[in-house]
Amino acid sequence: MKMKRNSMQLLKAAIYKYGPTSRSRLAELLEVTPPTITNNISALMAEGLVEEVSSAGSKCLGRKPIDVDYIANARHVLGIELGPYFTILVICDLKGQVVLKKKCDIAPMEYEKMLTAVSGWIGELIQESGIPVDSFIGIGVAVPGFIESDSGTIRQCYRASWNGKNMSKDLSGLLDLPVILVNNAQARAIHVDLLDASVTTDMFAYFYVSHGIACPLIIKNGLLSSEILGAGEVGHMTMDQNGRQCDVCGKLGCLEAYASERAISKRCQEAMELGVSTALQDLSPDASHFNIKDILKAQALGDQLACRVMNDAIMYLGLAMANIINFISPPLFIIDSYMLKPEQNRRQLLAVISKNVYSFSNNDIDIRFIEYDSYTSAVGAAAHALERFFIDL
Repeated sequence: MKMKRNSMQLLKAAIYKYGPTSRSRLAELLEVTPPTITNNISALMAEGLVEEVSSAGSKCLGRKPIDVDYIANARHVLGIELGPYFTILVICDLKGQVVLKKKCDIAPMEYEKMLTAVSGWIGELIQESGIPVDSFIGIGVAVPGFIESDSGTIRQCYRASWNGKNMSKDLSGLLDLPVILVNNAQARAIHVDLLDASVTTDMFAYFYVSHGIACPLIIKNGLLSSEILGAGEVGHMTMDQNGRQCDVCGKLGCLEAYASERAISKRCQEAMELGVSTALQDLSPDASHFNIKDILKAQALGDQLACRVMNDAIMYLGLAMANIINFISPPLFIIDSYMLKPEQNRRQLLAVISKNVYSFSNNDIDIRFIEYDSYTSAVGAAAHALERFFIDL
């Protein structure tokens, strides 16, 4: 990997991924001469983006080695998730660290009203931060559904009035900042790829369960860059061709019709409306206003309805995950889901996977649960914006 026309992009990416780090290590990573690194570092320092810092953990006597790293507050990016339960906004610095975060109401279902609300929330957050507007280099927006990231268009999501709209262009016009659109599950995978130093494999699958279900696949196509393969919309794989109708695509038997948080709540609501006795009636007397947290509480109490519905959902999830593992065999399989927070649910899921994976071995595939964080998609979207509008320029 030689530093030619894209030398500065590679250098910026290396500092982002490995900083603080030494000039010699950067030269080794990028397979170039130390003078080439020195010249490019000098250019970044002249722009006020990079600084020299003492090498951490050095045991050398005398003069300590000098590393280089980004000046965190030299530039900023915004990350937004337009989620099914609320809207998350974050401001991140040049190192991907969260400077300020905010949780707002769910964005309006009507597209034009959504644009007005989101642009207003962003303006308020920037004003609250006290950061000069010219310090911001771009915005990343995470949205559930099928997204055309290159064009910034929403192909299909459960908010019908948003479909076919070029949100990147429309939001950028209101805010006078470049905007990049990304699927919310892909944003969470990007967060891990760019910001989680513990993930070192060349490929991993990221299985995300929330209002919907997705599983983007990250493959590193070089020392520093990665590629997201496919839409990852495994929630619409058919589990029963004569099964329940999917509320999103209208087809029968989709995984999301059995195992998404939306489907789990719907099944419990249907049972309550038929008069089934359940602890959910005490936790939330209104059958239309309980959520996955209430269902997990009822499950922990041994409620028969909650346990039955959760057992079915976990069974379907385990089968889907086993199919993905059988087909792709990723060295790392990350699972991100609030409903799988209870240890008993994790054990049950792993048992289903183990039963249905061909030649299953814990030594072959690392199945890793990560703790659910409602801000992860927004931070991942911000990291994606930083990659597109800073590192790739």
